[in-house]
Amino acid sequence: MKYDAINLHFYAIVENDSTETCIPPEEAYQVFNKFDLKTVEIEKHETKSWSEFNSTLFDLYKRIGSASIDVSGEGAVLYFV
Repeated sequence: MKYDAINLHFYAIVENDSTETCIPPEEAYQVFNKFDLKTVEIEKHETKSWSEFNSTLFDLYKRIGSASIDVSGEGAVLYFV
């Protein structure tokens, strides 16, 4: 992730003492937007089968792994929902 200025950028909300690891990204972004908080760029990928999931994940792996730091900055975070 590459940023133009120094700032906090949000991407997840974790609830303390919860059985869930974090609030789903779509819900978290609604909260961030409500309070006008800066967020990281997000991409959503939907798949219908394991083979499509594996293919999509492999394509992301190749794209992220081969991107230069100048282009992609610090890397990526993946959520599986």
